[in-house]
Amino acid sequence: MAEDPKEHTDKDYIEIKIPNQEAPAPERQEERPKEEKKPEKQAGKPKKKARKKKAAKPVTPKKQPKERNNNWIWATLLIIGLLVIAAVIYLSLKDITATDGEEDTRIAALVNNEPIYAAEVDDIYDRLSPTVKTETDKESILDQLIEQRLLLQEAKKQGIKATEDEIDAYIAELIAYFGIDEEQLDSLLAAENVTRESFEEDSKNQILVSKLINQTVYPTINITDEEIAARYEENLDAYAIPETATVRHILLEPRENETDEELQERAEDVHGLIEGNFSNFCDLVEEYTNDTVSIATCGEYVVAQDGRFVEEFEEAAFDMDVNETTITQSRFGQHIMLKVAHDEAGVLPLEEVSNLIASQLFQEEASAAVTAYLKALRDEAVIERYPEKTPVEEATAPLNPDEEEDLEVEVEKTKPIRTGDFGKCLDEAGATMYGVDWAPDVEEQIAILGEAFKEIDYVDCDADQPPAACRDITVWPTWTIGDGTTLKGKQSLNALSRETGCTI
Repeated sequence: MAEDPKEHTDKDYIEIKIPNQEAPAPERQEERPKEEKKPEKQAGKPKKKARKKKAAKPVTPKKQPKERNNNWIWATLLIIGLLVIAAVIYLSLKDITATDGEEDTRIAALVNNEPIYAAEVDDIYDRLSPTVKTETDKESILDQLIEQRLLLQEAKKQGIKATEDEIDAYIAELIAYFGIDEEQLDSLLAAENVTRESFEEDSKNQILVSKLINQTVYPTINITDEEIAARYEENLDAYAIPETATVRHILLEPRENETDEELQERAEDVHGLIEGNFSNFCDLVEEYTNDTVSIATCGEYVVAQDGRFVEEFEEAAFDMDVNETTITQSRFGQHIMLKVAHDEAGVLPLEEVSNLIASQLFQEEASAAVTAYLKALRDEAVIERYPEKTPVEEATAPLNPDEEEDLEVEVEKTKPIRTGDFGKCLDEAGATMYGVDWAPDVEEQIAILGEAFKEIDYVDCDADQPPAACRDITVWPTWTIGDGTTLKGKQSLNALSRETGCTI
């Protein structure tokens, strides 16, 4: 029976990851990363032995731990739109309390008569990296803030609380995740004019949202063994494992002014020190190898025939028998190699991947469940958006029905109202959605549209011969509206309604 992916604690929600920030991708190793050379022990010249050996006693290879993906919570946080908000709050939080000046008091939206200030939206957007800005806009950020506000309101309505101990633990987890200490955190907050009290209040809000989702959404999700088995059978190719050879090696890099012949002789000398049962191989690795990265694992690598290692190293790994040694040369130097295992190609058994499949299924169902939960909250809420400047005094007080009607008309003047079926209305407004099959946001956008998707103009940019308009698109999905408006990224129904004038 797979682990129950619903069993989470508040700690699960603390992980903050920022997507698409401009960090360099890790480089792939060939047979090793280049490291500082380790001085070799200078001893008497060892006795030469044959270049290949086999031992009667087998070597037991070290098993490599398998990675497990248990981060089910993060997919849900991504759906509810807290990702960009968290990125700003916890890396470069800035106090956005209204100050003198009209811009600081302008209302961007009212959520059940609670204001969201335009300064909040602007502050978050301005702090995003250029890469992230290509995938979001201020309207998307406002949508996220609206959803966060709805979740906070519902959490408070249900009487959910966050204790001081929980807030302290939450902040401690953030500090640990970002690799800083309390003093560095205080310095970051001070640099952004943020008080500790304000930071703790934001942390409390994150905990409230986490508890709400954990108590109301996740209990509705049930991943069965039958679902796991069915997904496994449907995706056997995803669990295929290639033929591999597990080898240990001692790398000897050429010394200054050392000839190839001298390096070869030195490699043979070290090879001659290997005992018949290979019991001293790890000691020799520690003493002689220049591949310092692999010393901790006895110079061990798992090699597949995929070109990830230099050709000579890869070929030697597969030419050797288990418990055989050899010397081979590559552009890095001489490799004294010992083969410890050979595994044929196959498919990972279900029991080894069941937890991974359970987490994937949970992510999918959690995404849909949170989306549905947010839609229900939106349907019950009174949400007003204000594209024009609205002084705080005119919007924060409770509104009577006449005032609400006047404000609604003012907001709706920006687009002509179109009645009728929402999908047909989008089509009449010239709304076109560009997407690709492999983008998760496209799949989610289609789910958000529901039956309306069948009526709109959809362009598959992953087709064999996509139209020219697809060439300049980097964000999936991307929308174009008949009046020339372009919307990048997944859009809520409210956002599409606002841009087209179509009523939901």
